[in-house]
Amino acid sequence: MQTIRYVLVGLGNLGRRFCEGIAKKDALLRERYGLQLVLVGAADSRGAAYDASGLDPARVAQIKQDGSSVGAYPGAGRVGWDALSLVEAAEADLLLEALPVYLDKGAEPGLSCMRTAMRKGMHVVAPDKGPLVVAYRELHELAKANGVKLRFDGTVAGGLPAINLGARDLRGAVVERIEAVPNLVTGYVMDMLADGVTWDEARAQARAEGVLEGDGSWDLDGWDAAAKLVILANAVAGFPATLDDVQRDGITGVDVAALTAARERGERYRLLARAERQPDNGYALSVTPTPLSPEHPLGRLGPKQMGVVYTTDIYGVITAIIDEAESGSVGDVDAKGFVGYLRGGLVSINHNLLRGDRQIPVPVWSDPDQARFDLLSLADCDLLILWRLDENSHRRARGERRVFLFFSVNSGFSGAIFKGGTMLHQEEDRIRVLIADDCPVTRAGIREILAEAPDIDVVGEAENGAEAQSLVETLQPHILLLDFVMPGNHALEVERWTRERYPHVITIVLTAHDRDAYLSQAIEAQVAGYLLKAEAPERLLESIRCAAQGECLIDGGQLARARGWETTVRWPGGKA
Repeated sequence: MQTIRYVLVGLGNLGRRFCEGIAKKDALLRERYGLQLVLVGAADSRGAAYDASGLDPARVAQIKQDGSSVGAYPGAGRVGWDALSLVEAAEADLLLEALPVYLDKGAEPGLSCMRTAMRKGMHVVAPDKGPLVVAYRELHELAKANGVKLRFDGTVAGGLPAINLGARDLRGAVVERIEAVPNLVTGYVMDMLADGVTWDEARAQARAEGVLEGDGSWDLDGWDAAAKLVILANAVAGFPATLDDVQRDGITGVDVAALTAARERGERYRLLARAERQPDNGYALSVTPTPLSPEHPLGRLGPKQMGVVYTTDIYGVITAIIDEAESGSVGDVDAKGFVGYLRGGLVSINHNLLRGDRQIPVPVWSDPDQARFDLLSLADCDLLILWRLDENSHRRARGERRVFLFFSVNSGFSGAIFKGGTMLHQEEDRIRVLIADDCPVTRAGIREILAEAPDIDVVGEAENGAEAQSLVETLQPHILLLDFVMPGNHALEVERWTRERYPHVITIVLTAHDRDAYLSQAIEAQVAGYLLKAEAPERLLESIRCAAQGECLIDGGQLARARGWETTVRWPGGKA
């Protein structure tokens, strides 16, 4: 069990709901993730509370629900104590920065809280967009300089994994275009206006349902969508965008007659945030109300749905959608980033495939072998689906293995079937690697390459399958580099044995055999990657580091090859 001591600054609706949610999820976090989360400090606009032994999140939430300040927390609160002072004084592992977005104040006090926390060696999870918009590069450099993690998954579209999907899972691709509907309330209001509801009634309804706060200008004038687009452009496209780069039009001046006419044509207006790659490799950024046809990947968004579309050079068009019909999810406050800074932020979104006018429910399979064949046969689906298989298997305090399925729009099967492993614990700053290969020359070469890496240790070597299993049991490595063909137990037997007994050990196949049959079998065995020995040393090192963070190394091209072998050789007539 790992204990994480954290400070929460910002106790508005999002912060309060986070406290409520984290109190309810305490048992699950302990059981599934091996995490004991201790709230040691909390601050709102009127005061703060600090107790090194821990505050009760449910009590903090109740104090806020009753309209009081957390400064009134019995025995630990102090009225008038501000958020920055709390961060300066607190001893904690992590800062959860959920303050309101104060762009007109230079993103303060959130920006100073984040800077202070990182300089003290605290990791930071921030659903607050302001500091990222104002100082994106500075904050990332500061995190790197202090050896801490900065997670901001929840800054764009709440629980939608828009940043992880674009920045992590599309590595190697050039993002030609980003299209997003990252703001919920604008689409909700425009749908009501198209239905004949007046502006005042629409605003009142949105406030009553908790999706519009204050005077509404931050959302309705397009500032929220513009800020999220700036973060996407920086994180996904690598473009150093600022708010000044965004051509922004909100919905307050939208023509209601145009909304009604679009509805009659079968179209929906949404406040579309768009980044278009330019000939000079820069990006043109805009936020504007846009009519979307049903054929557009975001053209069927419901009144409380958000989504993002990435158009890439090698992966085709990738779409992800979230339905937030129930407002107030813990994901709004970046719970996935909170847990994910240790575990890689694994998130699943369950939706239906849309093919033409038909909705095809995505099944859940009890037989992973059958599931794999079925999915390889569904390569022409229209929406990206992230679906987790085998949800309850192989759980262990240090991690769990999961199977994810990725589909892309009009570009075939893309992404990865395997997703697993655990981000290294904070005290484990070096990756422990076990090499299993029957060739002593190969082992020596790999060992020499890895010896040059300051963050990787070779903890053992095995020359056959049985010795590999024995060393896995004894050494408990993070990464098992496994030759596909060795004497004794077959590589896949070693992987299955390892997966059943030590699910936190991540297997990468490193082989000289570039064969579709071997590749397909390795993917089926749920290895994290299938690399050739001819790869450049830099590629091997990067693959080890990515796998250690829970990332999948199987790319779209490998999946296409596996699919081809499955459908033409293994099961040419379909699996019975």
